[in-house]
Amino acid sequence: MPKKYLALLLVPLMLGMLFLQETAKLNVNFYLDMTAGNAAFFEQAPEERSEALNAMRSQWPLLDYYAHHREWKLLHHLSETQLKASKWVLAQALILIHFVLNLVFIRIFLEAFKPIKMLLLITLAAVLVSGVLLFVGSITGMKEAAYNVSREFLGFTQSPFPAFLLVFVTLVFRRMKL
Repeated sequence: MPKKYLALLLVPLMLGMLFLQETAKLNVNFYLDMTAGNAAFFEQAPEERSEALNAMRSQWPLLDYYAHHREWKLLHHLSETQLKASKWVLAQALILIHFVLNLVFIRIFLEAFKPIKMLLLITLAAVLVSGVLLFVGSITGMKEAAYNVSREFLGFTQSPFPAFLLVFVTLVFRRMKL
């Protein structure tokens, strides 16, 4: 089987990772949004937390996926601090996972070093810009706006799109003999 077909077999895995990561982020964000400012919530037993969260869910429209998604029982055992930390750990892990998947995809599909170097530069630049935005946002009082823009930069690195873009551009340049 040609290597390019092997690279194409990676595509469903890469897209499946997008679904899994969105489900994880959705669960953690919903949990934190619904319990914000409620320190007493985290003092409850996991079963009581589940019941309280389900009561909050019942107030949302039935077709709202943000509220009516499959519940992750593990979250009921974490403190608020652990949940907030899990968002950052998850973000860093997803950057690494997608970097490796993108690297393998590029390496198999193109068998070239330059696009791999570009992937590394794109990933590092996005992480650096994201960090700078968060820092500047915190000192200028625009923390929420900086977080939202920063999240977009990190979101790009947590996807297969850098690899798809680099492969496409490289193939176009090769065809144009640039």
